[in-house]
Amino acid sequence: MAAEREGERAAEGKGCVLLKAKRLSKWHADRWKALARVVARVGHSGVGTGHCRRVRLAAINTSGQAAVLAGWSVLGGPLLTRLLSAESIQDVATRFSRELFFAELNGQVANKVRPFYWAGLSDDALLPVGRRAQERLWANAEEFLDILDTAAENPDPANPLARRLDTFGSHHGNYRGELSALRGAARRLIAAECAAFLKDAPSAGERWDPYWRWQSDLVGKSDTILTFNYDPLLETLHLLPTDILEDAPIGRTGDTSVLKLHGSIDWAATEQQGIWRSKDPYFALDAKNEKSIVLGTPGTSKKNTIMKVLKPLWDLGEAALRAADAIVFVGYRFPETDAHARQRLLGAIRANKGDPNGKRTVLPIHIVLGGSVESTRHAQRSASMLRFVCSAASRRDWASLPSNPTTGPLDKDSRNLFRIFEHPLFAQDFFSVVEREDIFRER
Repeated sequence: MAAEREGERAAEGKGCVLLKAKRLSKWHADRWKALARVVARVGHSGVGTGHCRRVRLAAINTSGQAAVLAGWSVLGGPLLTRLLSAESIQDVATRFSRELFFAELNGQVANKVRPFYWAGLSDDALLPVGRRAQERLWANAEEFLDILDTAAENPDPANPLARRLDTFGSHHGNYRGELSALRGAARRLIAAECAAFLKDAPSAGERWDPYWRWQSDLVGKSDTILTFNYDPLLETLHLLPTDILEDAPIGRTGDTSVLKLHGSIDWAATEQQGIWRSKDPYFALDAKNEKSIVLGTPGTSKKNTIMKVLKPLWDLGEAALRAADAIVFVGYRFPETDAHARQRLLGAIRANKGDPNGKRTVLPIHIVLGGSVESTRHAQRSASMLRFVCSAASRRDWASLPSNPTTGPLDKDSRNLFRIFEHPLFAQDFFSVVEREDIFRER
């Protein structure tokens, strides 16, 4: 009951805004309090337990380098539980129909992907109404892609996994001998589902306002954005990816670095020409040759793509994390199927030794993954890994100090710290309330 009536607490004092609600769920109360905490850190009025107080803070240097790891699903982008779902069929068919020249996306093999996925799905909650799984082989679309890709990389009958899926397919849908074709079709469908929400989207709409604010007010030219999304959301916000041509990364002088570490739906590659941006913004959705698609979908082939085609971008991303003055995770949760990325990213953060000039004594790390119970679990897992690598690098956790100083210089034993902020907010919440100085705030 206390959580439900959180919004009924009165706010007193000069300059305070009273927010009042009759009843709030615990989730909404937690989200409301998280928003208030972020606002309070900037020096705005903060809502307390019956009074308001203004926090006076010294000027903060905002000219540092921030590394933003972005992997959010926003503005209608699909969550993991909706990938390859029955609801996605009509959405993709409407936006990318055969009549609009997406034959590969609507072909015979593509139409087999979802039934094949559903037949082995272990989570009944993700199954379409009236469907029953035949066996329990994967828990979600990520695991399905991982298993299918690993089997398709070596489809030889001597490979136990390939033989297992081939037998499964022959018993539940007549898919024998089609593992490579099914993988290609599945990758195209995933790309289509991840990009469908942006096709003909009204980017001037109100829902886009927090993201335009992030682009214009929060991103600095010395920052680096590391994104794991295939869709053109950042391009729509005029944050253009750093180009790679053959093996040479080409940055644009004075611009924010945008690194699409898992590729993009409009990228193409061949062994002879390397990688380039296709004139077709939806190249991956209808590419005749699956090997020309540059998407790091889960599975064995993703590591090969990262190690070869996308290596220059990963080198830049790791360098950015090693040099960052602040790190922000927005929607990226170190997926369980992404072991290679997890190892490399955490390794780069571990190698971050701080400001060599000693002007910055604390490495702030922000985690923004949403406010649900599941999101909180992912945030806690991410925070635990980050604490481990930072502590292993001889950094001290701010929370471990005997008392957290709020003013004055830190003594010599309190330098080279890290501080983790867990914000139970959606990306749009965070971008609505945060200021650039909050990202670099050390205390």
